[in-house]
Amino acid sequence: MSQRQASARAVTNGDQLIGEIAGAATAVGVFIAAAGLFAQTRARKFGLAQVYIKRYWEVAELFVEDDRLRHDSTYARRYLRLREDEFDAARLGWVDIAVWRAWHEGIRSQVKTERFEVDKYGQLKHCTERNDHEAAKCPGLGKISCRRRLSWRFESLFGS
Repeated sequence: MSQRQASARAVTNGDQLIGEIAGAATAVGVFIAAAGLFAQTRARKFGLAQVYIKRYWEVAELFVEDDRLRHDSTYARRYLRLREDEFDAARLGWVDIAVWRAWHEGIRSQVKTERFEVDKYGQLKHCTERNDHEAAKCPGLGKISCRRRLSWRFESLFGS
């Protein structure tokens, strides 16, 4: 092999090495950017959950003991509308799966305990009609969007 061929081969090998390093660096950069985006999205979801939790406690503070017996009371209507809003947020994938699991159990428990009339609230009605189901597959959420399915599966991988 001539010196010229050896030199050309060395340049080619060097170019390949640089290309492999650049590819690996790009992959690492994409992973870091995706992780940052995931963390930012998750923080936004938890922030929105805090807004709903604040609304829940505002409704609960207005609660008057006699309203428990009246399902047409202001408290009952505000509570049920809030819960329908939470179903909407979950259906759209705006809340983290861990948050939705907690809300779902709380909703089912309180609706059952208080014996609220949910016939006028479609999502609550669909949820409470079926006794056994998991939060992520709640019939009250309606059709499962691809976005919600993917985001909740991804969130579940990270301990939610």
